[in-house]
Amino acid sequence: HGLSSFALFGTFALLFVWEPAKAGTHTEILAGALIGLAVLTEYPSAIPAAVLIACALPRLRASGAIRVIAGGLPFALILAVYNRIAFGSFFSLSSAHESNPIFRNLAERGLFGIGIPSPVYLLRLLFDPAKGLFVFSPVLLIAILGLPAAKRAMPRSAFIALLATPLSILLTFSGYPNWDGGWTVGARYLVPAVPYLALLIAFASKTRIEPLLFGASVAVVSIVALVFPFVGIDYFAPWVTFSLPILRDGHIVPNLFHLVWRPLAIVVPFVIVAIAALIAVPRRGVPLAIAGAVLWFAAGFAVARTRKTPSNIRAVVEEAYFEDRGAIRRALPPNHPNVPRLEAIARSWMKSPPD
Repeated sequence: HGLSSFALFGTFALLFVWEPAKAGTHTEILAGALIGLAVLTEYPSAIPAAVLIACALPRLRASGAIRVIAGGLPFALILAVYNRIAFGSFFSLSSAHESNPIFRNLAERGLFGIGIPSPVYLLRLLFDPAKGLFVFSPVLLIAILGLPAAKRAMPRSAFIALLATPLSILLTFSGYPNWDGGWTVGARYLVPAVPYLALLIAFASKTRIEPLLFGASVAVVSIVALVFPFVGIDYFAPWVTFSLPILRDGHIVPNLFHLVWRPLAIVVPFVIVAIAALIAVPRRGVPLAIAGAVLWFAAGFAVARTRKTPSNIRAVVEEAYFEDRGAIRRALPPNHPNVPRLEAIARSWMKSPPD
């Protein structure tokens, strides 16, 4: 998602933001190459890519559009040859050959498994308590405040592209039954929409709300990403129901400081994030950022109290991935009937490479 996000937003920059004096044949070919890279990386990127080209057509005209297509053509050929070698046909995509039958059947419906947008999926992509984009990154809501200034400052086609591209991404995956993206941090399919929202924040007038929401975003994303960045949808407010208990047990994603001293491996990553956040926030906004982090954690605890959070999978994660022997037996009551089954799952996970 990171690579396709870079490629799509780079296309937007080349087609709409690049200074007119620097734009030309090479710019349009490069934009086409980035579109090719985005689609090669993630097939559904073809939809926002088509939106970008459509918005740029009045400026590109026929000759510019041909150059964009020419830039993307090598990537289309690479994909076609790969498909022919791997699956026997130039047009047979890897999504039709999933080893997991559930995902394979899913990919056979609609376009790569994507159908008509669902209002329920749309709302959950944005606000689901386990995965929602604005739950994990509430600071992105500030993008709404930047809309009037962006509209005044940008050419009409650029402003339409700035809105239509992330909207097309949101509508695309609101038609996908597996909208939550499995075990991950937040709504991973919406990552390519984030740069467009972030750009709109730059147009927004500064308010006290921004550092508050910024602090909340940094706190919850950093703890979930740094502790164990694979979280299931069963964990509402996972920063307190999943990540915090694992961190409390002394575990964090492997990093170089494990080679020095385990406490450093736990503390230093968060110190780096805190320093970066303090640099990003004006001095008078620091207390508000800290308050935002505290409030979002408090909200997480409040949400967690509304439902029973499964500790079984968290214990299996600690036992298997962090090699914390006995984590399952500590998490469950003595003689619990599920202990042998969960320990068997942990052993099977431990056989997966790397060791």
